[in-house]
Amino acid sequence: METLNRFVAGIDVHKKMLAVVVRREQDGQTQYEKHRFGTTRSEIISLTAWLQHQQVSEVVMESTAQYWRPVWYGLEGHFKLHLTHPLKTRAPRVASEISATRNGWRTGGGPEIWRRASFPTLSSGPGAG
Repeated sequence: METLNRFVAGIDVHKKMLAVVVRREQDGQTQYEKHRFGTTRSEIISLTAWLQHQQVSEVVMESTAQYWRPVWYGLEGHFKLHLTHPLKTRAPRVASEISATRNGWRTGGGPEIWRRASFPTLSSGPGAG
């Protein structure tokens, strides 16, 4: 049986904006918090601090272009990271970052729909393998 990761984040990476959703499960309640960040170095540093404050341990990033690279490098070493491509990983009815997080992010590979995807997942950070 897999262990549900209680504090995870999903990041939709755009050229000039990062749409971030944190999923928290505490006391039997699941909560979602959305936040947007820019893509400058200072914004990525702010994102890292915010995710640490939210007690996030694992981050899944979605990106169709190379815009994920500076975000990855900024988060690397702080979180277990996964990179996915939305064309290969989106379920037919997943319309938002919150919907994606509700699909049950689990330790060791992100949402079930992402683990089944044919697109390879890059992983990094503490506990990556």
